[in-house]
Amino acid sequence: QGLLDDIDSNFIIRFMSVMDAAGYCDNSEVILWRNIIELKKFLGARFQLTAETSIYAKKISKNVGLYVEVTPIPVVGRLNFSLQQYKKIGVDPYVLKLGCLGGARRDKGYFELLEIADQLHQSFGFSVRLYVQLMGPQSDDYDPVYDSKLHNHPCIELLPSSLTEEFLFQTISSCQALLLPYWPQSYAMRGSGMYFDAISAEIPVIAQRGCGFAGDIELGGCGFVYSDAAELLEIVATGLRDMGRADAPPWGQARINARTHAHALNEALVRIVDSTSTNIEQN
Repeated sequence: QGLLDDIDSNFIIRFMSVMDAAGYCDNSEVILWRNIIELKKFLGARFQLTAETSIYAKKISKNVGLYVEVTPIPVVGRLNFSLQQYKKIGVDPYVLKLGCLGGARRDKGYFELLEIADQLHQSFGFSVRLYVQLMGPQSDDYDPVYDSKLHNHPCIELLPSSLTEEFLFQTISSCQALLLPYWPQSYAMRGSGMYFDAISAEIPVIAQRGCGFAGDIELGGCGFVYSDAAELLEIVATGLRDMGRADAPPWGQARINARTHAHALNEALVRIVDSTSTNIEQN
């Protein structure tokens, strides 16, 4: 209350649905929504709500009766962000390169990547390669035996667990798509920073149906979602068929949609940043 009385500026509360996935909201949601409503009464137009996915924004909006803007990355992240940082890099016209990038975790499907690589290799030979960012040895789930198997797979190229932003952006731009096999049970409403990075580079995203950001992929038409291995193989087969034809649908259309969707989200971030001088982030 003292902070609100003393500072004459706008406020943002950003919801990240990791709270829901971890069960933190189970017993306190009613209190949380009540407090949000009280804050809105007190601040009026100075108060804004954002959420990381459309499905989560709808949930919050339904409970508090307020508009919730979708922001896949933190609003403060927009201050140092530019769509121009993604430099277009020529891609191999004979190999479909799928990036499995970002911080490696169990619930991001890291330990399913070997099986996925086997299925892709059996179906398409050496026409598909996975570029996999390794799990760091500091992780509780780190398994050197599994990493050794990844290293020895003929269709996997490994990248260090820690990458510079410049190298990460270059790698994303050199891929035909990002493959993010996150667990729907953990990501039912959650977003992905890699999803936003990919569409900002005009790169389609492939994700499991049921993830929060997979719903945004479908809404924006900026990638593909799958429910099982057969659907994933069908998506990849379509990408291989269209290799060398940049504008061929559906992959070509997904690239166009990615650009359009990224600019729309970027404009939403700009609007919020321009109207806000103080950010309160709820993580």
